Amino acid sequence: MENSIDYHELSWQECEKRKELKQKLSIAHIEEIVVSTLEKPIVGTIELSTGNGIIFYDRENKKAWIGHGHASSSIKTLSKMLNYIKK
Repeated sequence: MENSIDYHELSWQECEKRKELKQKLSIAHIEEIVVSTLEKPIVGTIELSTGNGIIFYDRENKKAWIGHGHASSSIKTLSKMLNYIKK
């Protein structure tokens, strides 16, 4: 069976890829802002059905900010992010 697929090996490789990706990821939860870094260049958020997400990206410095706020407070989230970025 020279063309057989080693599903255990594929599963292990997928698991290792996920671990590596997770180490480079920062997640913004509700009422949080995260910023990308050299160590964690990937930013994201989850559960946006219960709120809103706002992301800014600085092309020159290759840096991203993401905020996750309540659905009823998008202006508050935006204001909080702009103040955070000014720092």
